[in-house]
Amino acid sequence: MREKLKTKIILILMLVTVGFSNLSAQDEIDPTLALIAKKPIGTEFWLCFMTNFKEEPGNVKNALLLELFITGDHDATVSITIPSINYNQTMFVPAGTVRSIVVDPMAQIRSYEIVERGLGVNVMSDQPISVYGLNRRHQTTDTYLGLPVNVLGTEYRVMCYHVAEKLSPIFAIVATENNTIVEITPSTITYTGKPRSEKYTITLNKGDAYQVGAETESRILRKFNIRDIEVDLTGSLIKSNKKIAVFSGHECTYIPVGPPRIKACNHLVEQIPPVNSWGKHFYIGRLKGRSFYTYRVLAHETNTKVFENSKLIATLKPGQFIEKNSNQDLQVTADKPVLVSQYSQGYENGDQIGDPMMLLISPTQQFLNEYRFATPINGSWNHHINVVVPTNAISTMELNDRKMDVKDFTQLGMTRYSIAFIDVPFGTHYIRGNEPFGMYSYGFGFGDIDAYDAYGNMGGQSFLEYVPKKDTIPPMAVMTEVDGNVVIIVRDDRVDDLGLSKISVVDSMGISATIPRIADGMPQAQFSVKVENPTYEGSLVLELMDVGQNISLYTLCYSYEPSTGGMGYSLIEGISKTCISNPGYTIGVFGQYSLSTHSANFDRTGDLSFPGKFSSAAGSGGWFGIYASTRLLPKMNIAATLALESIGGELNAPDSILSSRRDPVSGLLLPFQESHLINLDNLYANLSIGVEYFINRLMYLNGGINFGMALSKSAEIRKRINIPDNYVYENGSQYLPLNVDELESLNSFRLGFYVGIGASVPIYDRFSGFFESSMNFSPFDMAEDTDWQVQMLKIRLGAKYLLK
Repeated sequence: MREKLKTKIILILMLVTVGFSNLSAQDEIDPTLALIAKKPIGTEFWLCFMTNFKEEPGNVKNALLLELFITGDHDATVSITIPSINYNQTMFVPAGTVRSIVVDPMAQIRSYEIVERGLGVNVMSDQPISVYGLNRRHQTTDTYLGLPVNVLGTEYRVMCYHVAEKLSPIFAIVATENNTIVEITPSTITYTGKPRSEKYTITLNKGDAYQVGAETESRILRKFNIRDIEVDLTGSLIKSNKKIAVFSGHECTYIPVGPPRIKACNHLVEQIPPVNSWGKHFYIGRLKGRSFYTYRVLAHETNTKVFENSKLIATLKPGQFIEKNSNQDLQVTADKPVLVSQYSQGYENGDQIGDPMMLLISPTQQFLNEYRFATPINGSWNHHINVVVPTNAISTMELNDRKMDVKDFTQLGMTRYSIAFIDVPFGTHYIRGNEPFGMYSYGFGFGDIDAYDAYGNMGGQSFLEYVPKKDTIPPMAVMTEVDGNVVIIVRDDRVDDLGLSKISVVDSMGISATIPRIADGMPQAQFSVKVENPTYEGSLVLELMDVGQNISLYTLCYSYEPSTGGMGYSLIEGISKTCISNPGYTIGVFGQYSLSTHSANFDRTGDLSFPGKFSSAAGSGGWFGIYASTRLLPKMNIAATLALESIGGELNAPDSILSSRRDPVSGLLLPFQESHLINLDNLYANLSIGVEYFINRLMYLNGGINFGMALSKSAEIRKRINIPDNYVYENGSQYLPLNVDELESLNSFRLGFYVGIGASVPIYDRFSGFFESSMNFSPFDMAEDTDWQVQMLKIRLGAKYLLK
């Protein structure tokens, strides 16, 4: 460690009083969980002090200082005992105050992998208290929050850091009962040569301490094909048959590991929570005054997916960790419980402030409603707190009985939480809010005297052991606006939520969405939506599914808002049948072209009879009409047209008997045949009523009923000479009109139905052009006493106007 120029500083650790704290979590805590609430206060503690840097006999400046800081909500009588060095002290701690006591330096564990009988630090109190430990040498300091026996467990994984210039990552174990059997599986070769990933067993009695270090000699590491950078005890597994206290950290390390390695080193220590109190949802804030920080996420279960700001960054095996550097505020989540730590970086990372320190990040389900804490004594120090609060509870936050400024808080991305970075002076402080929140306290030394030092702790937390219920709550969605764009945020981030699995568009009309790729377990996802034509209404139906196969449906509406007189978005849970408001009516005009197909088989109608039978025929017709529609359902209109139309086609009935005529020129008898022809000269008024179903924003299917009324019975009936083709009538033509102007038997009304397809294309403002093609069928005869049906293909081209 490079020489640091700084005088003695006594740090008072962050202190938390959580007595009578409300342990119910924010709205994401499921109240039906089987919870066992455990607070980080108690009446019995087993603590220790691990090796800090290295011994330098005769160097008074580098003397070791060990201290305990104690606080509580009630007057308390506290005893501190270290059996092996015959250390016994009793002190009185008045309610709401902080008292410190210097511990004999002989309490430091100096050995590796040797059972130190009775070197554990036992703290007993007649009232619940909180305890912090300080382990300090000149310019290499860190602190930890002591955990009472009632929150300890029997299974742990430790968080340390890489070896640094032969200074070792370390962890220590203290037994709380006699005959405690401990199984240790180190993640790297240990100081005494215990192989990595191989379990070994020790037996401890109450108050015994046992410290493990890593092998740091390069020549030995090379024999085992281990690189220096791989020497890290993080992830080592510790199991016991009785409750134990576990501490981990480093003698003195550089952070980050590099390359290049950033100086200078600092001692690291935290008391580690048992695995059963780990969590899945964390928020990491920047460290005020520093540019970058480092964080780690440690897994305990197979295939643990880790997400940074809802982006999958790692899938970890048991005991594996991911380390990252960042200069942003982050949300870190996992689909299985993990342990998360944050580290400040070395003085020479460019900030020229402080040095490394380590603090554990509390999961959201362990947040509390209030914290009492203290900053170090006066000196050249900047003291800060990071406060992570549910956004809807910011207005309830108080610091030292004064409302906190809501402007100090910034929302953490797309999450439901916000963060504030608050400067606090030397002294004791109290912070509270209506909903559980997280709080972290840290400080950095500066100036010629106090530079190159740092401290940090979580403000405290509850310890919740719970039996996770089956994930039965479906994902939820909210709508917001980002840089003028409408954004949908989908969440599955409550306690016991397994995360998102799929987001899909079930139905859409006029709104498009860019759905991101969803990795199983993502806590949130966001995407933008866009309406295709801002003057037209639209809808988008989303299906959201989580890993637990729970499904929810949401409808995004883009519709006319009577309150504003304009168009606007709304997000509705479920499938909304009234998503799009009725905008009024659409009117239009069109021209029509039709192809008629006649199917006939008759030789008599009314008073008319013919020597041959009429059969099939085809022809074209046309004319024009008007159009009107209104919305019936989000994707369906009811529409009506009134058209003036003609029925094209000429029926032909050749004579069934072939006669003969004498040719006036040659005198020969020649075959002779005539046909009778019928053309309908009348017009029909045709009323169509039906529906239009839009298959996308432009195209629709239509169908309905036709009501036709003959405006007259006018028809042209005539004869035509078929054979010979050079014969003509007396009028000089092959056609001879009959003295019949009307077809009296023609039905005055026609009933039928139609199906077709159409397209409507916006032109300008409320104007659009449209095209339709439909087949029109009628099972009824055209005339009363005939077998004569007509089917029509109608093609329409026109324009529409939307009325409001």
